[in-house]
Amino acid sequence: SSLVHLLDNSNIHYVFDDKRNNGKQINVYFKGTLREEQRFAADTLLQYENGILSVPTAFGKTVIGASLIAERKSNTLILVHLQTLCDQWKKSLKQFLEINESLPEPEKKRGRKKVRSIIGQICSGKNTASSIIDIALVQSLVRENEVNDLVKQYGMVIVDECHHASSLSYEKVLSEINARYVYGLTATPKRQDGQHPAVFMQCGPIRYSISAKEQADKRNFEHYIVPCFTRFRRPLN
Repeated sequence: SSLVHLLDNSNIHYVFDDKRNNGKQINVYFKGTLREEQRFAADTLLQYENGILSVPTAFGKTVIGASLIAERKSNTLILVHLQTLCDQWKKSLKQFLEINESLPEPEKKRGRKKVRSIIGQICSGKNTASSIIDIALVQSLVRENEVNDLVKQYGMVIVDECHHASSLSYEKVLSEINARYVYGLTATPKRQDGQHPAVFMQCGPIRYSISAKEQADKRNFEHYIVPCFTRFRRPLN
């Protein structure tokens, strides 16, 4: 890393004290098929323990995320910032993963029983975390300025739309996470407010990227712009 390089060049002695959590091994398999470009992106990320996948919309980031879980076989937390993304991830993981795990026995409590699933969710007042594969709305992990201790149970964390990682809630949660593997997924790693160095600090550098233009060139159909002229005019002021 750049820090090690700096210390070596400065003849500074250093010692590594690795306190990361390796997590719990899970029995999971990928039952989808990656396109060649997706396979290359996933293989590139797997060479590192952290890093960012920067690819345009519709590249298949959630599919690649599912394949990473299947390859690492480590219990995983997926961080999202919208409820719709929470639902999309759950649908995608059900489609692409075969999870051969049993849910732990729940504590006996009075009241209505929770609907439980191997793929748990922590969002919108709902907490069905399984500690096997869970999807969490970042805002739901912070209460009264304290981060839920649950985040320390995972060996791998996937940060969806990781360009938001410099926001206060994301930064608070990520600073408490001690997973061995941390990957970020985004279509826009560079932020207009200049806060992207904070994103790289939390998720690692960009390991694989492809632009929307490069992606368009690989498709087997042509793209045309069809102008549609209207009478709309911008106000003079």
